[in-house]
Amino acid sequence: MAGKARQKKRPRNKVGKQVHELDPLVMTPTADSRVAKAAAGGALFARVTSFLLTPDRVNDAIRLYETSVVPAARSQKGFCGTLLLVDRASGKGQSIGFWESEDDALANEASRYYHDQLAKFLTFFAVPPIREGYELVLEARR
Repeated sequence: MAGKARQKKRPRNKVGKQVHELDPLVMTPTADSRVAKAAAGGALFARVTSFLLTPDRVNDAIRLYETSVVPAARSQKGFCGTLLLVDRASGKGQSIGFWESEDDALANEASRYYHDQLAKFLTFFAVPPIREGYELVLEARR
């Protein structure tokens, strides 16, 4: 007698509903997460600078960011961290700086710090960079 192939049971969530691969991610913030901070009314602010580097200067720009921008940013009031994203082939990239508040990010710009950092890269940019600000509303980590 040929046996039926056993189907693997899908996992179920806490209320017994089957969990599917495309179900939305449910966040449970830990006390030290940025999500918990945002839920408590202390939302973080992200300043995103989009840019296009001349492709032959990408590695130089990365090195300058790491050795000059990051150490200087650490001394700024409200600075929480930064990410640098780059497509080496095209020169497209984004710098994302995280701040305790929008006020901290704006004060950082008013002090000319942000503009001084951008000036370091003027010979690297193929076109002028674009700056935007966002509230951090969700963070997921492994």
